[in-house]
Amino acid sequence: MLFKATLSILFLLQGALVSAKHHPVLKLNDATFWEKTEGKAIFIKFFAPWCEHCQDLAPEFAKLAEEWEGHENGMIVEMDCEESDSLETCYHDPFNVEEYPTLWYGDP
Repeated sequence: MLFKATLSILFLLQGALVSAKHHPVLKLNDATFWEKTEGKAIFIKFFAPWCEHCQDLAPEFAKLAEEWEGHENGMIVEMDCEESDSLETCYHDPFNVEEYPTLWYGDP
């Protein structure tokens, strides 16, 4: 019985270590968007937490963000359009988000 418990704990710890290596996507808001993206090409995901398609996309987007982390000319970012501090950027020019997820690539 002790062996099974120990083995379970090891698997849980292994999962925690793998999760600790995961780098989340840089989440921007109205206050940080223009400052953080200046001079960079961006690939941005505009999302809502309740959106199933957004949830399905999240792991792959996180992998992509990890691959691009520290890139000199480009970055992978996201904005939660349900957050009150992101409404201006999400719903006004130049993005005018109308559905989720909305993906956009280019010079902001």
